[in-house]
Amino acid sequence: MTTSALSAADLAAKSLDLPVVPVVAQKVMDEMTRVSCSAESLSAIIRGDQALMGRILRIANSAFYRRPIPAKTLEQAVVRLGLGLVRDLAISLSTQSLFKKFGPLETQMWEHSIAVGTAAQLIARETGNLDSGEAFVAGMLHDTGKVLLNNHAPEAYANAVARAQDEGRSLYAIEREEFGFDHTVVGGLMLKKWELPEEIVNAAVWHHSADELDMVPAHSRPIVAAVALGNDLAHSVGLTVGGVKTKLDAESNAAAITLGFDQAKVDALSEETLELFKENRGVFS
Repeated sequence: MTTSALSAADLAAKSLDLPVVPVVAQKVMDEMTRVSCSAESLSAIIRGDQALMGRILRIANSAFYRRPIPAKTLEQAVVRLGLGLVRDLAISLSTQSLFKKFGPLETQMWEHSIAVGTAAQLIARETGNLDSGEAFVAGMLHDTGKVLLNNHAPEAYANAVARAQDEGRSLYAIEREEFGFDHTVVGGLMLKKWELPEEIVNAAVWHHSADELDMVPAHSRPIVAAVALGNDLAHSVGLTVGGVKTKLDAESNAAAITLGFDQAKVDALSEETLELFKENRGVFS
């Protein structure tokens, strides 16, 4: 993140109406603060959102969490995933409701978020020292700022996307020219407003700045690196806005270097990300 992006935080906060946490997600967050919180109490809340309930069940039975015996009830799904992951999923999945419209651009944005969450989860499992559930959620939420910018000024944002593709430049650089700040600033502000864990906030703020990890709090560096590399993996297989594939060179990629991943490992993760995304795409729709 550059100094100009950091100084844009006040401007972003004044320019945009940052949304509050969706109702069911807020209720889940509140319930998690109670000593009496349980799979049963969370399930009772989630049942208030049929779409969310269906997604939680499908995720619990997806390729990443599947067990020999399927989770047939919401309570079984919550137990399988764990209370903390269910809380984070309730937040990340409900962000789809933030879209004011859902056309081709929004579909690409949403699928890119799924891809980055999937990749970050795979990276976390590969490292062995990161919580794969938290990595998935951080990946899902990393581009929330794009949703807010697109909602705020859809014509200007569509123009920014077109310019990035036509000029072969990064979208976040064009965002700074169009808005005075980019999606990392906006996303970080919203996730902080929602009082999400600092690691998830930092992943949103720093995922384009893996070469500046020394500026990130030490406890957040592993997950920032995982989401940054997950983002690059998604780009490498064309799961991004515009569908353009970008070659990923492990020897020059700051996040891959930080995580100790060589080219063979990066290539294998790219293939696995694409395969798992194709298998699980419908889970998040």
